[in-house]
Amino acid sequence: MGRRRPSIAVILGAWTLACLVAAVVLGGTSMATVIDADAACWFQTAPCPGGDHPAVARMTFALVGIPLAWIAGFALITVAWMVRPGRSPRRPTA
Repeated sequence: MGRRRPSIAVILGAWTLACLVAAVVLGGTSMATVIDADAACWFQTAPCPGGDHPAVARMTFALVGIPLAWIAGFALITVAWMVRPGRSPRRPTA
């Protein structure tokens, strides 16, 4: 008995879940860092975070970069699935 390959739905679902988890973790940790820096600024124990704060860059990547990577990966997986070897073309039945 041959080994079954996972369906494209399973592969794309796993890719989507991985990107979602990465975005939530990266965005959540970045937000926590900015909130802590802002609290320290409020009590005047540290300078206020600006637009050049590293957490702002990570948050931007979580909101823009990861969705773009998801779209690129989705397209790549779909194309790779369509051109994979060993797949016979479907013929219309009449």
